[in-house]
Amino acid sequence: MKYTKIAKRLLLILCFPVFIGCGRQEDWLDIKNSKGDVLPETLADFQHLLNNGTELTSRYSTAGLTMSDNLYLNEAEYLSMSQLERNLYTWNREIWDSGVSSDWNFLYAKIEIANLALEGLKKIDESESGYANIKGQALFFRSLSYYFLVNLFCTAYDDNAAQQALGLPLRTDPDVNVVYRRSSLRETFDFMIRDAELAAELLDTSSPYNTRPSKQAAFALLAKIYLLMGDYRQSLHYGELALDGNTALLDFNDETKVNMEDTYRFPALGIGNSEIIYYAESALYLSVMPAPPYNGSVTEQLYRSYHDNDLRKSVFYLDVNDSKKFIGTYTGSQTNFCGIALNEIYFILAESYNRLGDDSKARHFLNEILMKRYKTGTYRVDDEPQKDALLTLILNERRKELPFTANIRWEDLRRLNKEADRQSGIERVINGVTYSLLPNENRYVLPIPEQEIQISNITQNQR
Repeated sequence: MKYTKIAKRLLLILCFPVFIGCGRQEDWLDIKNSKGDVLPETLADFQHLLNNGTELTSRYSTAGLTMSDNLYLNEAEYLSMSQLERNLYTWNREIWDSGVSSDWNFLYAKIEIANLALEGLKKIDESESGYANIKGQALFFRSLSYYFLVNLFCTAYDDNAAQQALGLPLRTDPDVNVVYRRSSLRETFDFMIRDAELAAELLDTSSPYNTRPSKQAAFALLAKIYLLMGDYRQSLHYGELALDGNTALLDFNDETKVNMEDTYRFPALGIGNSEIIYYAESALYLSVMPAPPYNGSVTEQLYRSYHDNDLRKSVFYLDVNDSKKFIGTYTGSQTNFCGIALNEIYFILAESYNRLGDDSKARHFLNEILMKRYKTGTYRVDDEPQKDALLTLILNERRKELPFTANIRWEDLRRLNKEADRQSGIERVINGVTYSLLPNENRYVLPIPEQEIQISNITQNQR
């Protein structure tokens, strides 16, 4: 295939969110009608397609962080934010003031690229060297994109209600003219799992770049999916496969790994960070971006929960005008880390072992990571907490470890609200007005953007 055709195709993909964001869906559909003229043809072409860092590595949504109880905005910060961000922060009934959602569009753009690759690969001999790995990459990207979407636009998973609950339009055709209805939530989870499982079979064991998924990344994604479902045997199984003997946790005492002289403590783009399994990032929402002094602050309640000997208290936060701003991102820059890292897997394993009744192994994984987060010699291994008390400790430490990573805190609020003894509401006060979000409210699910409703006529979420 000629280079000009590749360039034209990539240009169209890069423009996809722009067309949608400007209300130019018709233009995009017209361009898509001629897609056959510019489709990639060789394995090298498809790898170029999947190397698209702008679309596949960045622009993941952090809308959940903006709505979570880890974020605090004072009145001036709140007023300085866009209307969209204010809507998210106060859980308004109406969110997308323009009728368009970049969160929805960017994630479906990733799915579009994956589908283009998967469709094109059907015309290539599967025995060609590199075929399996490239197909595995496309499946991983599609599964991960649906993972982000399901945590924002669908209800939290409940096995008893999943068959009736609304899921997502499960797009498999690269032609955006094809209209898909919403599947059930169970179908959506089954789809994500099938993609991730096949990706795990096909992907290489290791990857030359942290932005290119490996077999370990697919296992880690499966562990995350099953944790959402409350299937702890499977989250444990895939968490162990994702770990696969890798215990290269960062020691926050090591100045060669954590640079306290720099605003951003970790290396840029995650290069050299031994914990990163798959690298991805987002810069969609100013309130949660690690970009002091412009972003919001960590809530006082969360900040005070760190022990004085806990190095995360200084590694993750910067004191700016008496507010604590998050700067401890694994991107090492003004973007939120949205990939998957070893520290998250340790907490998945700790929780899964506890839920399944093996407190000894649960404590092992918890202690292993905390010993590398506290000042040398100050962390006291605690063998006392059992079952529920230990689970509370694990969940609290998970929150402190991953406060502004992807939408993890939002995902945890949603799934834990399904447990009566772990429910928690969120309250904010702005200019004397109190805003509240109660456990399991409909507002834990974002509305489908109006533009998508008009184009596809799919069912809207109740708010």
